[in-house]
Amino acid sequence: GAHNKLPVERILSIGEWGMIAPPPADLVPLVQAARHAPSAVNVQPWRLLWRDGELHLALTRWNPRYAMFQEYALYDGGICMGNISLALEALGREGEWRMLEEDQPGLPPHPQSLRPLAVLTLE
Repeated sequence: GAHNKLPVERILSIGEWGMIAPPPADLVPLVQAARHAPSAVNVQPWRLLWRDGELHLALTRWNPRYAMFQEYALYDGGICMGNISLALEALGREGEWRMLEEDQPGLPPHPQSLRPLAVLTLE
């Protein structure tokens, strides 16, 4: 499954969820780090939104491959955050993750199939 990573257009939206466009060049290494993050049973539950200089991370709410262990998506989301953070460090860039509450005010509207997890503010 490690060779069957989701393509960028399946995990990254620009501006609003579901809007597909090429990422800005300086964002490509971070998106690639997310794509190559390991996940339980190769589910890759993360989805990214680039909006107003911030990278939003959300998780798919349900995947049959997790079976009765859907909460593993939270661990996988953390691993994705770690991979992105390592990419930032390797690039000599700074950023700060903020964990999100699902009903937190001010979040971009998201599909019901996604659960907001965190947002990365790049410096």
